Amino acid sequence: MAENKFYHGELSRAWAIWRYGPFGGKYMSYRLPGVVVTKKGTVIVYCEARTHKDIDNVYPNLNDFCLMDIVMQRSTDGGLTFDEGQFLAFGNTQYDTMNNPIMIVDNDNVIHFLHCKNCTKDGGGAWYRRSVDDGVTWSEPRRLDEFITAPKDLMGFGPGHGLCTEGGRLIVPFWTLTLQGNINEVYTLYSDDGGETWHTSEKASANKDETTVAQLSDGRIMLNSRNKPRRITVSADGATGWSESYDDPNLIDPFCMGGMETVRVEGLPHAILFVNCADDKKREKVTIKCSFDDGKTWRSMLVSEFEGGYADVAVDEKTGKGYVIYETFMGTVTRLATFSFYDEFCK
Repeated sequence: MAENKFYHGELSRAWAIWRYGPFGGKYMSYRLPGVVVTKKGTVIVYCEARTHKDIDNVYPNLNDFCLMDIVMQRSTDGGLTFDEGQFLAFGNTQYDTMNNPIMIVDNDNVIHFLHCKNCTKDGGGAWYRRSVDDGVTWSEPRRLDEFITAPKDLMGFGPGHGLCTEGGRLIVPFWTLTLQGNINEVYTLYSDDGGETWHTSEKASANKDETTVAQLSDGRIMLNSRNKPRRITVSADGATGWSESYDDPNLIDPFCMGGMETVRVEGLPHAILFVNCADDKKREKVTIKCSFDDGKTWRSMLVSEFEGGYADVAVDEKTGKGYVIYETFMGTVTRLATFSFYDEFCK
């Protein structure tokens, strides 16, 4: 192998980043995990930490509407060790559910964090924080409701992570549900001023449900939504003129959530990574797929043949080291693995 600057190594044996026990044993599962890598190479992982308790006995579905908080942890040594973590949002008796966390690392290394309270039901709303010190500290929470103009009774971001385009536009997909008529739609929330103000996109064609985002080699924006198989739509700017939605038969899915990453590593080709449970029936066979032609064809790498769940993937743009985080046993154990983008897909 010729010497180069890129990270080298086989897919690591995935280890449990979260399981019952941490944070005082308060949580029974860790769901909807996300991962980002900052410009300094810091790895940040985050999720819904679920107690499986309904304080007010209001919601029948304890799994999705239980008392839950949003936790995050940082690693400054390439994912080998993580700090003790911090809480980005706390549930309480008024808003049981702190849900659907999503982050974006922008071109100036500002980290943007968005989430919902109670899926915006009952006054919960959509919320925003930012960090300008590589995720060490965070601004006070700020409501984003005034910027979300899509019709809805409830909504959720992503989950996973959002996108900062090469031009600096911040893009976060979100799904909505209108209960009368059971209408499920997808939009993006986007910002052109570093997160100060936001705008709601046009409806993303016929895409529905939880959605992830990437930038194609020509600058267009792709949305990839939960469906059997995955459903795709593309826009020139991530806000308007969405293409007719189509189902991609190469991206089989058991109707679960996957994650997508735009790979921009100097010296390597532009690529899109997608991770999900690559099975049309069960949440298993966690697989990373890589496309060098904007989603026309894909190469695959199996992460785990066993039980999986929601997943996300990110790549360090300086080294090409990749990180994949995924649920097992409905988040009772959530695992993290590392891989070499160069060795797995570029050789």
